[in-house]
Amino acid sequence: MSKMRQAIVAGGCFWCTEAVFRDVVGVSEVESGYIGGTNANPTYKEVCSGQTGHAEAIRVTFDPDVISMEEILDVFMGTHDPTQLNRQGNDIGTQYRSAIFVSDDLDQDSAEAAIARWNADNAGEAVTTVEGPATWYPAEDYHQAGAMSAYDLARNLIENHLGHGIAQDVDALFLRDPSRAGDVRPMDQKSPVERAITLMHENIEKPLNLATLAKRTACPAKTLERRFRAKLGATPGQVYRHIRLTAARNLVVSTTLQVTEIALRCGYESPAALSRAYKARYGHPPRRYASTSPR
Repeated sequence: MSKMRQAIVAGGCFWCTEAVFRDVVGVSEVESGYIGGTNANPTYKEVCSGQTGHAEAIRVTFDPDVISMEEILDVFMGTHDPTQLNRQGNDIGTQYRSAIFVSDDLDQDSAEAAIARWNADNAGEAVTTVEGPATWYPAEDYHQAGAMSAYDLARNLIENHLGHGIAQDVDALFLRDPSRAGDVRPMDQKSPVERAITLMHENIEKPLNLATLAKRTACPAKTLERRFRAKLGATPGQVYRHIRLTAARNLVVSTTLQVTEIALRCGYESPAALSRAYKARYGHPPRRYASTSPR
């Protein structure tokens, strides 16, 4: 087996980029962290201030016998909006910039080639920068996958991020299998909001309506919706749509399924409905960026 390689990339909130790569075939580890700033050992709050110069980034460890560096970079370029300068969606600031960081495993030419490939296939001009080499600082333990339950991670980030991309924090933390995020408690030990989120994950292909969620969480519909707004700043419907859309995005990136099958698996009434939602969120329709299947 070849020696494992690493790539460091930044494209918005690191939980969003981390969620993409967790399920890519050939990737063995994804670590969230900070890079490209001026002071040593920055904290999450310091980076969120935008004053340290660091980017929220991920370090992807992968097997080059299964997936190439070029494919890793193509997945990265294809799963965020590289035309947005110093932002991704509602997350605004230099800490959310689009960047590829040069390292021992990744040279300047390879990084620039990935940006050029994206520009050749898309109408917009990417503003992705090539930076480094620079010191990598792992993020705090509570940011790493599996360290806490999905709900506790969301609550922690929302408290720190209040007013700065709440929707994307919810997206990054709840659009995943709760068991893989550490939330494996029995349903009777969870709050109504947590029970509803678990049910959403378990019913992506055939989404439940609010009345059914309310019945199965033993919480009146209006009360459940009020609790979602109070804790997450979003309605149950908004969180559910986030869950289904990110599930679709993960299938686009990490499988060879056609859009028709992805739409069916993620509860969309048609491939066209999925394409509309996907384009509205990510700026382009769902498509295959690079093969991530074992050779």
